[in-house]
Amino acid sequence: ERVSRVVCRLATNTARLQHYNAIGKLTDESLEKLGAKRIFVLGLGDDDKALDEDFEKWREELWPELLRRFNPNATSEELSSDVIEVPKIAYDAIPVTGAADQAQRSFSSTDINGSTKHYFSAVDAKILVNRELRTTKDPGSTRHIELDIHDAGVEYKTADNCAVLPENDDASVDKLANALGYDPDLVFTMEPKESGKKHLFPTPCSVR
Repeated sequence: ERVSRVVCRLATNTARLQHYNAIGKLTDESLEKLGAKRIFVLGLGDDDKALDEDFEKWREELWPELLRRFNPNATSEELSSDVIEVPKIAYDAIPVTGAADQAQRSFSSTDINGSTKHYFSAVDAKILVNRELRTTKDPGSTRHIELDIHDAGVEYKTADNCAVLPENDDASVDKLANALGYDPDLVFTMEPKESGKKHLFPTPCSVR
């Protein structure tokens, strides 16, 4: 009886799909049967419309409700303060000499952070086909993309997922580095300050 619940599910909603947001709805219904008390509306995002906007709107309305329920004594001044406390960084950035690719090291899977693990195994692949599948009268975009991986060192298996790790353009990187006072060509390694902390991305690498 002391369990609270809040669920948001994002999915594609088309006439062909009978299971639109089924997992989110099932989770919500199951929690209700177990006696969990709803503390916020069930969020259902529609990929045929504006999935990101659906989630952002739901999230923006969620936080004030969580604050009201679990921290009712917080003042409006605390919420609207322009003073931002710099969080403590659990890693040390240690400058190293030489090029980043001259001091590469290997990482065991147990030392890699789960949410950023793809940065340790990502490979470059050439795009062979990239074409739009929708007509100009159909809003949104659905693209057919084919990648050449025969020399990439990876193997595709049925139902595999493809994660795309975007790169910022050089001009944007240089502009941000200059604004923060960093040397774009500085090579450094990230070391956890405490044992048990996992690596966020492979280093050494450069600021650029």
